[in-house]
Amino acid sequence: MAHKIIDISNLGAAGYTAISQTPKNRSRDNWFLKELQDKYNAEWRYAPNVVTVEYERTWGAQDFEEIEVRDQKIHSDKTKTYSDDVKRLVFKDLWEKRFRIGSKFRFSERFDANAPEAERNEWLATNASYSSPGTSVVVTRCNGRLGSMHTDAQGISTAHYEPVIFGGELKGVSVYDNKIAFSPQSELTAVMQHNAYTAQFYINQRFVVGYDQVFRVKGLNKFYSQTTNNPHDPGLMILYLEITERSDKDDFDTGIAYNEKHNVVMVPTEGPAEGLSIKWKEPSEIPAALPTEPIRFEAAAVRGGVETQESVVFSYELENLPQGVDPSIYVGFEAEGNSFTIRKKRIYLNGDIKITASIPASQSGGDGYSVAFSMRMGGL
Repeated sequence: MAHKIIDISNLGAAGYTAISQTPKNRSRDNWFLKELQDKYNAEWRYAPNVVTVEYERTWGAQDFEEIEVRDQKIHSDKTKTYSDDVKRLVFKDLWEKRFRIGSKFRFSERFDANAPEAERNEWLATNASYSSPGTSVVVTRCNGRLGSMHTDAQGISTAHYEPVIFGGELKGVSVYDNKIAFSPQSELTAVMQHNAYTAQFYINQRFVVGYDQVFRVKGLNKFYSQTTNNPHDPGLMILYLEITERSDKDDFDTGIAYNEKHNVVMVPTEGPAEGLSIKWKEPSEIPAALPTEPIRFEAAAVRGGVETQESVVFSYELENLPQGVDPSIYVGFEAEGNSFTIRKKRIYLNGDIKITASIPASQSGGDGYSVAFSMRMGGL
């Protein structure tokens, strides 16, 4: 059939089939789609709306890489144009498969590639189209963030900030009179990417919203899955929040609300010397409270991601310990090399125990480096 000439002038529909030889199901061998892709490629450099944006390479990791897209306005069925908080990003590859509902993008208001990170908004894909016939996503600007403490497998907590789309207005705004006191009532929704961090959110968890308000979770929607048979595959999730009272323990500077849960947080107290850190090799999980049974800790100095043989020195102190009181009454502590064993001898109610691991300045070649964390001492 190669180079065979067919007269299709009088074949009608049969001639259409003869010239196209078109496979179904959006195959790359589809003649019309192939021609359309060639047209896209040829016109791309001349299109007035080609812009460079960043996309998240690893789901939930907030690691971004650049990609070229075409920026299009969103119009309703009555040709009403939506605000710049909603955009359509059209991809050059008609078969683009990397992006779906919940994918995260980042770019500034005017697509300035040199803009500082603080001026680049993050956007979430709230809709996706794979059959128009190209591939595009509708993205909505994240107009805020929620800060929380994320606990890893070893029990160490770090602050995590998730960009979210807050609802445009508060709902159910009123004042509730329970015959004893008046309390404000208002509700808010927050849409975010479902990932390893947000999957840990729970009912009654408190969040700082904005710069001076605290809301708590009263409902979660984590069941809008992207595939019918996989309940663990939602792209987006929704938090239903209601306003709650502020606490003196809420940290509005960091945007982290207090949640009546002790977090083991590694806080640098000296240094850091460049490229130097401390890694905890044991235990496999650091408990929030110091147990009565002995528990062994082992640490190692790390330079440039590689463990060294440098010595790590350990110390501990009890918060608000009265002057002249021996802390060994409450704590059993034995250090050996780069490890120590510790246990609680009796309940201490004046505060937590603070444990510090240090690399002396004589070894670090600088100002030294140390980190500290706290565990609870109260309770049985």
